[in-house]
Amino acid sequence: MSARHEILMRFYRALGAGDAAALEEIVAADFRGHVTPGLPAGIGGDHEGLPAMRERVWWQLGRLFVIVAEPHEILDLADGRLLVRGTYRGHARASGRSLEAEFAHLVTVDDGRIVALDQLTDSARFVEALELPPELETIDYAVRDGVVRITLARPEARNAINLRLATELEIAARRAVSEPDLRLIVLGGQGDHLT
Repeated sequence: MSARHEILMRFYRALGAGDAAALEEIVAADFRGHVTPGLPAGIGGDHEGLPAMRERVWWQLGRLFVIVAEPHEILDLADGRLLVRGTYRGHARASGRSLEAEFAHLVTVDDGRIVALDQLTDSARFVEALELPPELETIDYAVRDGVVRITLARPEARNAINLRLATELEIAARRAVSEPDLRLIVLGGQGDHLT
């Protein structure tokens, strides 16, 4: 395995472990990343610098998903860059739904550090994994113009929080904070009682 391939494998291990210190050693401070548009929570687009990529992309993905990037093939390109083909595997934290999406990473390594990464993946699979399960029974969830409305829907029990409602409330809250245009969360209850 070449030195550049080893740097890439260390990079994927550090990402999988959420190891910020290892990333500091592997990724250049002036790193440039381009991420597939359409990914949830506004993650897609261009990100300049390691702190921006770490906080706005990698850590944000870690907040939304339990996920690892599994590289399957690394190809040396004529222009000196590396093409990595692989699969993202994991699940969304809020919904529990599984995620599997192929990726291609075009990576530039210079002087022993990763200086650029262009990512291409199926963003729809990430969005689908975040979707709330259809079997929500005790919560009404709606989004309009950046306002998320979470309504407790057990008026017959004065919206008392039982185990199911507590579980669904957590799912709804996690989904709400991942809404890309979130401005406000409104919590209410059906009938005359909030709880």
